Amino acid sequence: NTIRIKHEAGTSVEFKDDEEKNKIKELYTWHFIWSKYYFYKKHYGLFISIIYFLPILLRSLIKIIYYTATFRKKEKKKYEIRINGLLSSMKGLKSFKRI
Repeated sequence: NTIRIKHEAGTSVEFKDDEEKNKIKELYTWHFIWSKYYFYKKHYGLFISIIYFLPILLRSLIKIIYYTATFRKKEKKKYEIRINGLLSSMKGLKSFKRI
């Protein structure tokens, strides 16, 4: 129980430039929330999944409004991607952003 492993995601991948690195980060963000909702829906059912993810959805919407008002485009985009992934999974769409 005392063993800890630190995993640096994406360190074994080389990127051409920062733009490519950011696109991969966006893909990770989108797919993580899509997969998380898919897992919860599959194992706990639709009702429990919606109850669990509703606060996440509302929090993300509030952050988008806040980052829009404070002109922080990078942070705003992160939460727009999260909402897009979550809503795609809630609608039952396939993980179409998978490489």
